[in-house]
This record gives sequence, C-alpha cells and structure tokens, in this order.
Amino acid sequence: MRPIVTVIAQLAMILAAAQAQAAPESPAPIHTSKTQFRIPYRYDAGEMRKLDAQEIRLFVSMDRGTNWQHVQTVAPATGRFDFVAKGDGEYWFSVRTVDGGGRLFPRGELNRAGLKVIVDATPPRFEVKVRQQKPGRVQLSWRSDDTNIDTRTLRLEYLQEGRQRWQPVSVMPQASGQTSWSIPQGGRVSVRGSITDMADNIARAEQQTQIAPTAPVRRPPREPSYDEPIAQLPGTDFMSEGSGEPDGRLPLIANGRPFADIPSQSAAELNSQFASNRDEVPLPPLPPVEEQFSMTEVEKQAPIEKQTPATDFEKQTPAAEAESEIFLDAAGNRIVRDGSFDISYEIGEVGPSGIGAVEFYITRDAGRKWFKLGDDLDHRSPFRVKVPGDGIYGFEIRVRSGAGLAADPPQPGDDPSIIVVVDQTPPVVQLYPAQQGQGASLNKIMIRWKAEDENPASRSVSLAYSTTPNGPWTTIRDWDKDTGSYLWVVAGNVGPQLFVAVSARDAAGNVRRVVTSKPILVDLKKPSAKIVGVKSSAKGSRR
Repeated sequence: MRPIVTVIAQLAMILAAAQAQAAPESPAPIHTSKTQFRIPYRYDAGEMRKLDAQEIRLFVSMDRGTNWQHVQTVAPATGRFDFVAKGDGEYWFSVRTVDGGGRLFPRGELNRAGLKVIVDATPPRFEVKVRQQKPGRVQLSWRSDDTNIDTRTLRLEYLQEGRQRWQPVSVMPQASGQTSWSIPQGGRVSVRGSITDMADNIARAEQQTQIAPTAPVRRPPREPSYDEPIAQLPGTDFMSEGSGEPDGRLPLIANGRPFADIPSQSAAELNSQFASNRDEVPLPPLPPVEEQFSMTEVEKQAPIEKQTPATDFEKQTPAAEAESEIFLDAAGNRIVRDGSFDISYEIGEVGPSGIGAVEFYITRDAGRKWFKLGDDLDHRSPFRVKVPGDGIYGFEIRVRSGAGLAADPPQPGDDPSIIVVVDQTPPVVQLYPAQQGQGASLNKIMIRWKAEDENPASRSVSLAYSTTPNGPWTTIRDWDKDTGSYLWVVAGNVGPQLFVAVSARDAAGNVRRVVTSKPILVDLKKPSAKIVGVKSSAKGSRR
C-alpha cells in the first residue's frame, strides 16, 4: 500500500470541514505501481453536524481536471474510499460533502485536484551491452526507456575473471550512455545493472563478454600531445583512455556516437609547450614579497616624457613591503610570477585496485576548451606544471583506479577547480621631470609618474632619493596607493643635488624602478649680507 492514504486523508478532512475557502495549492503527483489502493479520510464531527452531512462523494478525473466523474459515495463515518484504477495513467481526485439540503460542499465547480496519483504498473525497459573495444579494453553501454524513469537509481557493476566481488561502475546517472575501462590481463567480464521508475518498478539486465589481453607497453616519460582538445560538446559523455594508450589522448564518444574534434587555434601553440617534469627540483611555497624582489633583475627602463631618461636598478625591497594581498589578483585567483610552479592535491578514498593514474587537465579560456596536461607519475603531491608564458590558466584533476575507472574528463563550460594567473611582466613606469617650488615653496618638489599593470598591488608605488644615481637610497614615501604624484617637502640636510626613484610593483611581485638620469639641484640657502662699515668719498675723510 502506497503512502498516498495519509495524504488524501488529511486533505479530505480539510475539504469537508472548511467553510467556503480557497482551494489549496495543487499537490505534486504521487507514483504507485498498485492499481487498487485505499483512500482514507478524516473529518471533524462537529463540522459534520453543523452541515447535517449525509454523505461524502469521491470524484476522479483522467484528463487532468477537464472532466470529472463521480465514482463512489460513502457515509461520513465510513472513513475511507476503496479505489480501483482501470490501468496506468494519471488520476486526479477531489471530495465533496453532501449536506442536509442535498447541496455539495464546498460549493462551486470541480476545478482543482486534492490528490494526484500516477499509476504505473509497467517496469522500465532496460538493457546493458558489453563488448571488447580493443584488446585489454572493455566498453559498456546502457539504455532505459520509461516515461517516469528515476535516473538516480541507476546501478552498474562489473565482475572481472579471477575476482570474487562485483565492483561498481562509476558513471553520471542518466537514462542512457556508455563508458569504458582498461583490463590489461583480459578474461571474461560480466556486467549487470538495474534501474527503477518513480513507482519503484525495477528493471534488471546482465551481459558478459570475453576480452583479449594486451601486453603492457613500457615507454619512457615524454611530453603529452596537445594537438586536439580532450573536451567535447556540452552534455555529452566521455570515454577516458587509460594511461597506457599510445597517444595519451581521450577519444570522445557519447551515447554510442563519435563526435568530431573541436578545432582550436591555440592547440598548435600549446603543443610541446606545456610540460611536466618530475626530475626538476620542486619549487618551495611562494616566498614572501621581499624574497621575490631580490631574486630577479628588473627589465629595461621605461620611456620617460620629454626624453628625460631614467635608469633601472636592481630591486632593493625592504621586508616591510610584504603584504598578504600581493599574491591574489582582483578576482581572488592565485597569482605567480614564474611559469613553472607546483599544484598540490589530495587523493580521497582508494579502492582495492589502487591508483592507476593521476591526470591533470588545463584550460586557457575559462573552460571553453580543455587539454590534457599530463600524468603525475609518482601519484604524490605536488605536481610540477610548466606553462609557456603569461596568462590565466585553469586546472582540473582526475584520478583513475587500477581497474581503469575514473570520473569523466572536464567538459566545455566546466569551471576549473583552481585558477592560476601567471604574470612575469613588471609594471610599465614613466617618471616625469621633477618640479621645484619657488619662493616660500623652494623646499618643495613635485614628483609625478605614471605606472601601468594588469595586476597592480594594492600598495603599488614607493619613492626614494639618493645623492648618486646608484644609491644608497633613502625612502621618501613607503609603499602606498598609486596617486600619480607626490609633493615632497625636502629637509635641509639632503645635500645640494638629488636623484629621485619611483618603484612600482604588481600583485605577482614583479618590480620596476626608474631613476632620474639628471640630478635635481636643491639650493635651500638664501643669500645673506650685513653692513660692515661706511667709507666717504671725500679725501681725508675717515669714520
């Protein structure tokens, strides 16, 4: 007996007891495989006496409320209806109470169901097919056909020759699809599956086949090929090739039909440029800003307005310049200034077959196209990544079991698990000629600059001065927001000539500094004089 009995019982009480009120919202249908079921109801005895209730009638509609048929009448104290469905279909039910005057209550036309029941006594049609895709590789496809199929109940399992227990096949739950996995040793493979509909009708299927073995192929590590993206059209299923395949790429098949490869202008550019090399020395965690500034020399000088050349010098960044935001871009993505970096990962629960492969995938266009980056051969975090240049890169990971089972590769439109912004280019800096004040403002110098970068740091500009173009440098203004100008009030002990330097840094830690090639003459001394005597022009005259 289905749980519909409780639902309709509560509803019948409301309909019979309420005074002319708005009907409740239309209920969601309930599925059952039974053609005979009981519909009990409850009622308020006091309300029944007020109405002088004589009987309660059950109405049913087979066309979703267009036409209603009176199918049964019972006394109020009966407490239930016994209904027999004519067959599969959608049944809408409503109840009315007949009062002492022979009037139906609630009044009005029947236009709303108090209960919807879908009777479905027919099991789904379900089949599984298993075949040898090639020696050492098995392909499984399945198909179900039912109006009320519940794809969440799909179960697929396989049994390999020489093993005692059935193993689950991990697939995306859907009415039909296919997958494949590697069985290098070959042998007999049995596959079974089941699926139910919303009425709990279950369908089962089973099939087996013989798989020829394949000899393992030992190859030295090499860079993978990026001639073609591994991703397919949205909404398709993928069949993943194992790590032992000759070309290391994934054939794209969904619902039994191969799809054409997606052309990509970036594929040729990526070929042989992405590389994973486990022999390299692993990078340590990203160092603080002060260490990054001392590791790499700055690039060549930027152009200066009015042909006033400036000289770059090596980064001399004090430890106080470090800031937590420096390693994040405006979107909150991790940003690095080296094309070679490590990606850390964790592997969850592992089955008895162990780990067959740890595969990494990369995208350069926010998931519109995906490429297989390579395998982590030792199955241990971290994984070394090398990219060809600046850009925004997304990454995904898939772990393949020793039996060849793995989640589908990323599909077009899938968001990457992590985004890394590679920025190896320091900001562009222009330093304009300094302007010294006059008169009472003689000790004030206006410093103006222009700094540009796609990923600027939040405190991106600092100013310094020196009596020589090569330092040592004294801070005028520590790292702060890029205001484009700064009015410097010069102290009296700075010396007669000064060189001014502007430093700009981005969120990745790249720094460029430029320094004026000509000194600024600073003469803060006001000429002074005093009268020391008077001399007459007349002869013999004396003071």
